Amino acid sequence: EGPIPLTFLTPYITEALTPEDGSLSVEFGALELDWRGWSQGFDISAQKISVGKADGSTTIQIPSASVRLSATALVKFDVAPVRIIVEGPKLRVHRDLSGRWGFAQIDDTDDGGEDLAMILDALAAEPDGKGVLGYLKEIEVSGATIRVDDKKLKLNLDARDAALSFRRTEAGLQVKMSSRIEIDGSNTRVGAEAVLARADQAVAGSLVFEGLPTAALAAKLPVFAELNRFDTTLGGTLAFVGKGLERPSELALN
Repeated sequence: EGPIPLTFLTPYITEALTPEDGSLSVEFGALELDWRGWSQGFDISAQKISVGKADGSTTIQIPSASVRLSATALVKFDVAPVRIIVEGPKLRVHRDLSGRWGFAQIDDTDDGGEDLAMILDALAAEPDGKGVLGYLKEIEVSGATIRVDDKKLKLNLDARDAALSFRRTEAGLQVKMSSRIEIDGSNTRVGAEAVLARADQAVAGSLVFEGLPTAALAAKLPVFAELNRFDTTLGGTLAFVGKGLERPSELALN
């Protein structure tokens, strides 16, 4: 027994994933119902998802994703996601000279795209039972390729095989990430975890890294220029505290 085609549900799922203000549009190809077992229930999977703006331009293309619908919403004859799993997206996360963070398709070199801070704040907000995020509890991303383009630090990195999770908690939003970054032929493993508080947008978290070449670090960040004298790799933990996506107010390196 395989997945069950759900062509007739396409308009309802499209409406459930489209913001009420019409700022974004969602389109996808095949839509199927997957049985995940008694402990997880049903997921609706979609292929070739395209997220676009109201002007018709494409913001993000996703090879495949699955959505778990809220049983509470269904009882109210509403269709709303409680969990979204995204597989294989290729994204560009960028920061312009003003400090604004955004993200878009990986081949989009424009510093526009979606405002990352606004999206994180929306995810950190308490579910209100309305709209796309009204019942959403978590988003998981796997197999992602993420290009980081930070113009303030003049830093460019490509993260591969990235896994991310965004989970709503009683306090706000918990974010986890793990990835592999190729730097000067060396594979640097990076993991991070942070909590964004709903009440005041305070952020506390840590970044764990292993196999970071000192020469590459010195070349990419002038503040570490002295490390260029050493031919080795670094590993450690960087703890940080700050406000939203602003520059951290406290850093501790171990």
